[in-house]
Amino acid sequence: MDECIIKAASAFLLGLLISVLSNRNSFCDGKFEGSCREREKHALLKFKSDLIDPSGRLSSWGVDQKDCCVWVGVTCNNSTGHVHELRLQNPDAESGWLPYFGYEKSGLSGKINPSLLVLKRLSHLDLSYNNFKGLQIPDFISSLTHLRVLDLSEAGFGGLIPQQLGNLSSLVSLRLKGRDDYTSTLRVQDLQWLSNLRLLKHLDLSFVNLSNASNWVEKVNMVGSIEELYLAGCYLDSHTSLLTNNNFTSISTLDLSHNNFEPSLPRWILSITTLDSLSLSQIGISGPIPFGLRNMSNLQNLDLSSNLLDSSIPKWVGNFSSLISLDLSNNQLNGSLPESLGHLSMLEGLYISSNFLEGIVSEAHFSNLTNMIYLYASDNSLSMHVSPDWNPVFQLEQMELRSWKLGPKFPSWIRSQNKLLDLDLSCGQIADSVPYWFWELSSHFMYLNLSHNQLHGEIPNIAPTVGAIHSVMYLNSNKFSGSLPLFPPNLRELDVSRNSISGNISRFLCDKQPHELKILHLGDNLFSGKIANCWNNWQQLEVLMLGNNNFTGSIPISIGHLQRLRSLHLRNNSFTGVIPLSLQKCKNLTMIDLSINNFIGNIPTWIGKMLTKVMVLILRSNKISSDIPHQLCELVSLQILDLSNNKLTGKIPKCINKLSAMTRVKYSNHTAISYAYYGGEIAILENAFLVTKGLEFQYDSILSLMTLIDLSNNVLSGEIPEELTSLKGLRALNLSKNHLSGVIPKSISNMGLVESLDLSTNQLSGKIPASIASLSFLNYFNVSFNELSGQIPTSTQLQSFDASSYVGNKLCGPPLQNDCIENTIEADHQDDNDDAKESEKFYICMIIGFVVGFWGLISPLLYSYSWRRTYFRFLDANWCRVYVYVRRSFRCC
Repeated sequence: MDECIIKAASAFLLGLLISVLSNRNSFCDGKFEGSCREREKHALLKFKSDLIDPSGRLSSWGVDQKDCCVWVGVTCNNSTGHVHELRLQNPDAESGWLPYFGYEKSGLSGKINPSLLVLKRLSHLDLSYNNFKGLQIPDFISSLTHLRVLDLSEAGFGGLIPQQLGNLSSLVSLRLKGRDDYTSTLRVQDLQWLSNLRLLKHLDLSFVNLSNASNWVEKVNMVGSIEELYLAGCYLDSHTSLLTNNNFTSISTLDLSHNNFEPSLPRWILSITTLDSLSLSQIGISGPIPFGLRNMSNLQNLDLSSNLLDSSIPKWVGNFSSLISLDLSNNQLNGSLPESLGHLSMLEGLYISSNFLEGIVSEAHFSNLTNMIYLYASDNSLSMHVSPDWNPVFQLEQMELRSWKLGPKFPSWIRSQNKLLDLDLSCGQIADSVPYWFWELSSHFMYLNLSHNQLHGEIPNIAPTVGAIHSVMYLNSNKFSGSLPLFPPNLRELDVSRNSISGNISRFLCDKQPHELKILHLGDNLFSGKIANCWNNWQQLEVLMLGNNNFTGSIPISIGHLQRLRSLHLRNNSFTGVIPLSLQKCKNLTMIDLSINNFIGNIPTWIGKMLTKVMVLILRSNKISSDIPHQLCELVSLQILDLSNNKLTGKIPKCINKLSAMTRVKYSNHTAISYAYYGGEIAILENAFLVTKGLEFQYDSILSLMTLIDLSNNVLSGEIPEELTSLKGLRALNLSKNHLSGVIPKSISNMGLVESLDLSTNQLSGKIPASIASLSFLNYFNVSFNELSGQIPTSTQLQSFDASSYVGNKLCGPPLQNDCIENTIEADHQDDNDDAKESEKFYICMIIGFVVGFWGLISPLLYSYSWRRTYFRFLDANWCRVYVYVRRSFRCC
């Protein structure tokens, strides 16, 4: 009995000992009862306290939530409760839109608290695609020695990458990719620390500055275990890429894009035969496609895009039997497309856009491309020659053949492509009607571009597809006719401009279901009638272009519902009435073009107070009659102000110098203003029709560079305000055909960028300021029909203008025929006469002054004894002082 008790006690003690040993960390690290460690929970809360979380992603992290293992981004070990994974990457990263819409909306920012060091068992740390705004990578991360995965990709870190990361000897994956816009630049001085990472298989240092990292290839080569290496945009060149002993025996993926290896590839790259993915986009290489690539028989992905390759595509490219993706776009490749490409049976994506390829493409080019999904071949001179009943072996999802010769018949083989989501047949020389089956097929497209063809007929109503995603349709620059059909409510961009579509658009506008449309371009058609008051159904709209039609009536009040509106084009219609008050709700407007209509009333003062983002304001050719309100001076972003050809009265406001966007000097560094929400190459450029240099031009790609004030053909009076000349960034000024008087300000030379200056048909007087000769950019100048006089100043520009720029004045000298000699003599005689008159006045005044002064002093002395006696005593008393003072004065001189 005692023996049994002893055995039982021994078994109990042994079990207890095993339990204690297996859970020894429970005593060291705090209580563990199937949830996370209390100490690690508090460390995470401290870590959170230093973070800025704009989207509330970490809202589940709280004291009330006992188990931190269920917090967002936290993963614990099931048996020990230790936090071993922290995945806090930006959830919007998967969409691919972060570079376009910014990291601020959902990206974490702030500081990285050292409390992370409490997580001693942490093996995976992911802070990628957040927004740490140049914060340096903390050195203490190197103390998390259990880390196997460290991902800080595009997280906004900057500065020097700490060499202490070499202490993380367990790392299998290290991703430190910077942002390709270089907003937060990471850099490395030396890569020697990589040699300690013997287990590393995945290394991504893309867009990290390695320009000062000497012999980077040798240093990376020392990590013999690397399988994937990404060094895109690292400022690498051929001089820093020498390799004496190739140790890249296991590498399968190599990305060296966005560097500078001109003019040819380093040999060590061509010696790596194990690659299945090679990205060499935009590295400056030229000549033929490198022959050494033939030896990479395992290649699945090859990217040579955006270089200067200028040969034909070699036939041996068709021997890459494993090739899945081939990108040769944006080069200078020429010749015909080899039929051997049709042998690539595994190929899913072929990208050959923007080259100089020419010739015929037949069915043979696609004979074995059974897996092809993506075909991007735009901007070449290729012609498609296939039989009308051709049934391709592939099922494409995306196909862009812009600028191919596809017509004149509409390509019937597209009917077989039931999976198409993206189709571009623009500039395809198609002169045909669009078959009805195609409109049915297009209802589930994400992107459709049929622009710049000669397509005709009517566009039918396009029914929405269940579960359809956002889509884009460009049908502009064709010959479509009939009325405007109904389009799916999920449409984001619609451009049917430059067609012959006619009638009223009320049925289209008053479709009761809410629409997601952001861009609506109906310009340059034959639309007519009043615009219905139905804009409340289009509240996502940001760009509205209705110009060059025959619309009548007033602007509907409901336009105030378009509070996201950025661009409004109503030019060249027959709109009437006043500018509606409800438009002041559209506070995001940057472009307003209401020109060539019949608007009446005043220029609303609320434009300056409410629409503060306006960059372009064009009210030209209406019937507006008022003063120019001084509130317009509050438009600090205004670059173009065109109020010409109205009935404006009063003076030019002196506060015009507050238009600060026109005071800044801009040169060629500018960005075109464009609108596109699909993310593709096609976008609608912002544009404006402006009169400069005496002619009307359409500005689009350089619109953001243009600065203009046009107040011509009104009834403005008074002088040209001196304040106007402080607009140093102004490129065009037109004040012609008004009643302006006074002189041309001499300070007009401050406007050093002005190219077009028209002051004609006013009542300006005086001389043309000589300072105007310093306007070196001036290439249009007109002061005709004023009251100016004198000689035209001499300069290269002023004498190069036609004489008509100066007629109707009393001017002389080149380029006018009347010489200034006689006028100058007359002027000299006049000056002499004026000088003589001034001299006569001077002498007369001097004589009068002498007589009055002399007799004013002498008369009392002659007639008064007491005055004489006092006067001479004063002289006797002070003569010595005067004499000494005079001597001292001369000595000082």
